[in-house]
Amino acid sequence: MATKIVTKNSSTASAVPTASDLVQGELAVNVADKRLFTEDNAGAIVELGTNPSALTVTGNVGIGTSSPSANLEITQSGNNVGLLVAGGSYNYTAKFESSDAEANIIIEDSNSTNDGNMIGVATNDMYFITAAAERMRISSAGNVGIGTTSPSKGLHLNFSNDLAAIRFQNTANAKVWDLTPSIPDVANSGFSLHNVTDNTVPLHVDNSGNVGIGTSSPAFDLDILDTSTASNTGAGVNIAHATQPQLRFAQTTGNYRMYVGMRTNDLIIANDSGAEKVRFEQNGNVGIGTSSPVTALEISTDGTDQLTLNRADASISTNNTLGGIVVSADDPTANRSGAKIGFTAGANWTTNNFPTNIIFSNDASGTMTERMRIDSAGNVGIGCTPASKLDLDISTNARGSFSSSIGEVGSGNFALQVTNSAGSALKPLGFRAEDIRFATGSAERMRIDSSGNLLVGKTSANDSVVGLRVSSLGVITSTIASPSTNTYLMYSGGYKFYVNTNGGISNLSANNVNLSDEREKKNIELLESQWDSLKQWSLKKFHYNADDDSDNKKLGVIAQEVETHNPEVIDEFNVDDETTRMAVKEQQMMWMAIKALQEAQTRIETLETRVTELENN
Repeated sequence: MATKIVTKNSSTASAVPTASDLVQGELAVNVADKRLFTEDNAGAIVELGTNPSALTVTGNVGIGTSSPSANLEITQSGNNVGLLVAGGSYNYTAKFESSDAEANIIIEDSNSTNDGNMIGVATNDMYFITAAAERMRISSAGNVGIGTTSPSKGLHLNFSNDLAAIRFQNTANAKVWDLTPSIPDVANSGFSLHNVTDNTVPLHVDNSGNVGIGTSSPAFDLDILDTSTASNTGAGVNIAHATQPQLRFAQTTGNYRMYVGMRTNDLIIANDSGAEKVRFEQNGNVGIGTSSPVTALEISTDGTDQLTLNRADASISTNNTLGGIVVSADDPTANRSGAKIGFTAGANWTTNNFPTNIIFSNDASGTMTERMRIDSAGNVGIGCTPASKLDLDISTNARGSFSSSIGEVGSGNFALQVTNSAGSALKPLGFRAEDIRFATGSAERMRIDSSGNLLVGKTSANDSVVGLRVSSLGVITSTIASPSTNTYLMYSGGYKFYVNTNGGISNLSANNVNLSDEREKKNIELLESQWDSLKQWSLKKFHYNADDDSDNKKLGVIAQEVETHNPEVIDEFNVDDETTRMAVKEQQMMWMAIKALQEAQTRIETLETRVTELENN
């Protein structure tokens, strides 16, 4: 409850206080007449007026004191309020006015410097003084200045030491923060947000305008430093937006802009018009020119160069390394490179001439080893430096070269040559496949099938199919297209031997030779009489089933009839792969016939002798 100022009073109408009722400066009120009285310095009662609109007192007025030392002195006792001005409906309830350029209210306690603390006004500015020095000023424009008498902004602080700060203190977490134009104890250090409790500077703007977050010495326009080693934390900027958070980079000269932002949980880089150019998906895939990369790196363009490796060197010499693409993976001990595509200069680079080799390598027991090379002339070498369009060096004695200039084949013809690694000696060429096929023009001409048959002019081992078959057992079967075509063997411009379409063999007469050397024979004995055998042979005339009825009939025997008496001259004849028929060994039968002829000759000579004897008798 507020303390009241209580004066002497009377409720009797027309009552006036006497000199003995009051002391100098003391007030008395007649509440019935609403008249106010006091005693002046001469001891006389003075009426101040009835319902006065103004109070004029000559001399000092004391309230709570009988010896005021100022025009108005109020002495408070106890814990009561010394002065209470209760407002009415007017805009202000108390007014302090000076006749010169300044007006002050001095506030002191028993320990204060004399006249050292005051509130004053000067030409519509209000200022606050403590310890005889101005501390704050509110200008006529409403600007607040602390440490300056001419504030130019809403809040203007000016100090030559660490006191130039705004302090925020949170008693709940015992944290104290200062917003200050300096780093504590560092002169001319810029503007900082100082964590007083932990003595750190999370935010700093130096005198050149660089902004540091986590560092008090930013080297760039924005420099972020976080020394934390915790997982998934660190220096960074968090930009949040409902749908498309983004960061824009702008070049003031030329008015160029680029954007880094998010689209559907992926990070993108867009150009000035907002068209996406690069995308980093959450699964780690990177797309350049595509918004849906399906591999770790996917580059999509309109057909122009997609990836360029540039060596920053004005002079390129033979075998200089130009760049490379390396495939690697982490192992427990080191980052190991598994494969590499490298690029080297094939010769010195000159204006408009940039010969380049492409080298393919992979790891071999910890060493990056070249496996294939495409030289600047377009030659391909596998395991070697190519000497032809395609050069394969498999081992010391197995190097294959594909070329169009192998001497025996002739210049301009595609050829394969197999040599040793040095190319100084020819080596075997081998093939291993289900089958091996050879073609000329637009058709297959020869094949070695999976069973080892050599097929010429046919793709099937079926002997009913036209062509030549040489089996893995050495059997040669030639099937012709027309029964009027013979199979010929030529030598020196003429037919020397051929197989007729009817199965007969034709050759130059008197040239047949059969091995008959005694040194190649064993179990030799005289042939017994064949007279009885030959008498059993029934000679026939006949056509073969394949002959026309108009053909001349053949002469011979029937194998089934001969078998009864002479099975030793019977054999099998393969009509085809599935059909066999009985055959006779005609050459053996010839020798049997000669034997029988010899016997007949003996008998004739014996008869001739007897006839001669009879004639002589």
